[in-house]
Amino acid sequence: MDIGLYRKEVYGMQLSKFDFVHYDMMSFTDRTFHVCFEEDIELQKYDYSNTAMGWFVLEYEYKKKRYNIIFENDRLAFSVRIIDREGYHTSLYRMMQGVELESGLTQKNVEQAINLLKEELEKDNICFYISKNNKQYKKENGKISRIKYPFMA
Repeated sequence: MDIGLYRKEVYGMQLSKFDFVHYDMMSFTDRTFHVCFEEDIELQKYDYSNTAMGWFVLEYEYKKKRYNIIFENDRLAFSVRIIDREGYHTSLYRMMQGVELESGLTQKNVEQAINLLKEELEKDNICFYISKNNKQYKKENGKISRIKYPFMA
């Protein structure tokens, strides 16, 4: 799937100079994912807002593990979420605890995040989380366990 947006217009609305920042970064992010992951990743869907406070979302399938990877930008910051087929999820920032990872929407930060994401996905020791019936669970190495917090009954 190719990002089918045109630089001059999106959905018939003229873009301002500010909007090119978001469009250009969305295109850069998509290219970087494809260069880093090559054939292991496929763009599933995307969404884009061409307002002054622009945002974009790119959702990929990581074919090796059948994870969904969601790169979400809001204004000039971004986040990366990973979701497995059962709905368990985590974020790149949670996976990279102890590593300084900047969330500002710059080419350098986006490249760093995508490269670190690929490294972590290849290690195959991701801890995923989910909430069900007001209870928290984690899945680590295929084993599911309930997380009990000391302040909760």
